[in-house]
Amino acid sequence: DEPCQNVDKRIKESDQVYRANLSWKATDTAMLYATWSEGYRPGGINRNPFAGDYVSDFLTNYELGWKARFAGDRLQFNGAVFFEEWDDIQVSFQGANGITQVANGGAAEVKGIEAQLDWLATDNLRIGAAAAYYDTELTEDYCDFANIDADPELECVNVKAPSGTALPLTPKFKGNLIARYSFPLGSFDAYTQGAFTYQDSASSALEIVDNDVVGDIPS
Repeated sequence: DEPCQNVDKRIKESDQVYRANLSWKATDTAMLYATWSEGYRPGGINRNPFAGDYVSDFLTNYELGWKARFAGDRLQFNGAVFFEEWDDIQVSFQGANGITQVANGGAAEVKGIEAQLDWLATDNLRIGAAAAYYDTELTEDYCDFANIDADPELECVNVKAPSGTALPLTPKFKGNLIARYSFPLGSFDAYTQGAFTYQDSASSALEIVDNDVVGDIPS
């Protein structure tokens, strides 16, 4: 005997992102580049309308990289070093009644390097290797109600992860090694391939209490 309550909620934002790139062809087979770029994910409304809204998170990327070929194009070496500033991080977690909830989690920095090597050892044997190193950390405390209802002025009432905490799901090191041998098999082109991959352990959740319960993702 009560009227249906319509939850009429919305979030509206307006902003812009930019990108600038400078490249230099040092030789016929080597190129160097520098990139400054911005990116974002839009804000939104939580499935639980009483959980508050969340605003867009923004990433600013500073990157230096190279692409080079050697030994008659049989050897290729690519890589990049980068520094990223991440503001108003969108953090997903299990909220009330098991409903996934999104909140903004302060700011973070990511420093890293990625490199890839591809070698055609013979006309039939190709060997590839790649490695990456990431150094991540919060640069602000992740708090309860830091951005509830898209209001960044509310005070922190409970620190869920202090500044300096590493970002979840991101190992410090990742690498792989692949060898592929091609050969004729009757009238077909066949190959055999083996691969080895490895990554370090990483935390499973940004919130310290949640990660203590679930535990780290093993290497």
